[in-house]
Amino acid sequence: RYNSTNNDAKFGTLGGLNTTVGEFHFIFRVDATTQVLHRVGLASGLEQALPTNGIYAQFANNSGCTVTGSDTGWVYSTRSAGTSSTASGPTLTANTWVHLRIRSVTAGAWRFSVSVDGAAFSTEQSLSTNVPSGNMAPVFLTVPCEAAYKYMTVDLYHGFVATQR
Repeated sequence: RYNSTNNDAKFGTLGGLNTTVGEFHFIFRVDATTQVLHRVGLASGLEQALPTNGIYAQFANNSGCTVTGSDTGWVYSTRSAGTSSTASGPTLTANTWVHLRIRSVTAGAWRFSVSVDGAAFSTEQSLSTNVPSGNMAPVFLTVPCEAAYKYMTVDLYHGFVATQR
C-alpha cells in the first residue's frame, strides 16, 4: 500500500509510444471516490496538475485539488504537449480491485478497458488523437483533496512495447 502523503509511485521511463504497439496492465484498488484525484497509466509527471504527456485513466471527484471534477467513472485520456483527447470509462467503486488495461494494436491508437474484481473487461474505448511521443513513466497517483488520508493499494504493473513492423 502506498500512502497518499507520498502522492506517487513511479517506475522507469518509456518514450516513442506514438510509433509502437504494446500493452500495459495496472491492478490496484482505492479507498475513496470523493474529495480525491486518482490517475493511473503512463505520464510525463507526477504532480496533481495534468501532465504534459500521458496515456492514462483519471478520476477526479473533488473541489479542492488543482484538477477538479465531479466524475463518477474513469475518464480515459491521451495527452500530447498539453492537449487532451478523452473517452468515458466505467464507474469507479471504492474498495474493489481494478484491472486497467491500456493497449495498442496499431501504432498511434490506444485502447482502454477495465475489469472490476476479476469480472470481464469493459468495452474498449479507443483514442487516436493527441497520442504523446515524449518520455513517460508508469504512474499510480492518489491526491487527497481534503485533510483526510486517501490511499491506493497497488498489486501489479506489467507492460511491454514492440516496434510495429
